[in-house]
Amino acid sequence: MEYTETQSFRIIMDHLRAATFLIGDGAFPSNVDAGYFVRRLIRRAIRAGRRLELSENFTHVLAEVVISDYASAYPKLLEHKEAILKSLHEEEEKFRRTLERGEREIEKILSSGEKIDGKKAFWIFETYGFPREMTEEIIFEHIAK
Repeated sequence: MEYTETQSFRIIMDHLRAATFLIGDGAFPSNVDAGYFVRRLIRRAIRAGRRLELSENFTHVLAEVVISDYASAYPKLLEHKEAILKSLHEEEEKFRRTLERGEREIEKILSSGEKIDGKKAFWIFETYGFPREMTEEIIFEHIAK
């Protein structure tokens, strides 16, 4: 699916606002329970940022704006500001490394002439944590070349 610039901006802001509040309430990004949901929100925002060609870490910067805007109504955000910003920054760093490794692996597979079917795409996700949607995007880009 292709997104407009406006849609990408909305995904970034809505997802990071939600993640900021959730982390402020103690739901840190992880592989289980609410933490998994927070991780997915952050990672979808990062993918939307990539569509806008944002190459620098940005999640913690936008979270500062959210905290500033909502601190008077939700003092917990200000109280947990450092933990929120640190958590977002770390998750973004981790996901960017995941994306680099996954992209390298997919390019290696495609350049060898091998096809990526559903089983191989799942292996890439399982091994590298690389999102299925991004695997599809890379395959389509490769086909278009």
